[in-house]
Amino acid sequence: MNEDACFKDFIDVIENNPEVAAELGIIICYIRDSSKCNIPKIQGSGYKCQQILGIAPQEKENDGGFRKAWAEKIIT
Repeated sequence: MNEDACFKDFIDVIENNPEVAAELGIIICYIRDSSKCNIPKIQGSGYKCQQILGIAPQEKENDGGFRKAWAEKIIT
């Protein structure tokens, strides 16, 4: 109820369809409380804090043009 519907749908697609995540170059992980334990941080709303990480292919230059094209691909 406290999550944005579009964002939740996006997270669900990425988590349930590894081929989509691979095509977009995205992984989703929880933000940990500390580097010493693998317990996710909890937001004030009660949800676990998540990060969406984009992985640039090694052969691509990670510059503004690549990041813009990558973001447009995700939005599409």
